[in-house]
Amino acid sequence: MSAAAIKKANQYLLNRQQMKYGDWSIHKPCGWNFSNTNKFNSNLDNTTVALRSIHSFARKDPVYRQAWDRGIHWPVSMQNDDGSWPVFGKNVDNTLLNYNVNFRP
Repeated sequence: MSAAAIKKANQYLLNRQQMKYGDWSIHKPCGWNFSNTNKFNSNLDNTTVALRSIHSFARKDPVYRQAWDRGIHWPVSMQNDDGSWPVFGKNVDNTLLNYNVNFRP
């Protein structure tokens, strides 16, 4: 992949960082989600992928560093009390709730 393509992809990610509180607004938003239409529900797997992608840019560019700093705290704040990691909501252990959260816009 060319340097220009990587830069374009990382700019796309930078513009998609979630900054609005969603229905699981226990923690400050700053993660990433899986679609362009979901503006409120970050998820852990996409957030960690986005953070890995922008990492090298964050070491050199202050704009990416700010996104990195905001983003890195979100996954840490989402760790469940039992040590596991959720996809969407912290400490959600009800199967029905997990099912409903995964399909919310």
